[in-house]
Amino acid sequence: MSASKSKLKNENGLSMIEVLVALAIFASTVVLALSSLQLQLNRQHKIEIRHLAGHLSNNFATQLQLSNNSWPNSSQTFQQNYAGKTWTVKLSPQGSPLSHWKSLNVEVLLEGVLLATQTIYSKAAINSRQDNLSVQSNYTQPSRNLGAGR
Repeated sequence: MSASKSKLKNENGLSMIEVLVALAIFASTVVLALSSLQLQLNRQHKIEIRHLAGHLSNNFATQLQLSNNSWPNSSQTFQQNYAGKTWTVKLSPQGSPLSHWKSLNVEVLLEGVLLATQTIYSKAAINSRQDNLSVQSNYTQPSRNLGAGR
């Protein structure tokens, strides 16, 4: 019997503490991987939102460029459904130092956060029905809380 007891003592195996330490290391690795994935998904969502805001802003600039005599004389605000979200688009005529130029500021907001802005310049038509438009785009940095909880 003493031979069987000494045989059991010499066998190598994992103690309960070793198993718990290995399990804790594995669990912390999984938690770090999941938090990194969540962070990356949030960043991707913010980039997508900014891209959609810029696209919507460009759509309004193109609509103004293609239409005749549709330049607003006063500030206007629109609610626009686009890509499953309700966006706010603000058109604000701006003064120009030159009398034969006019400018319009286009702002795109989502949930009150300014995401894209463009300034459209137009040379006032003298003998032509169409204005010459040029566009200057500025995409703003979204606030840090955009996309939280998504």
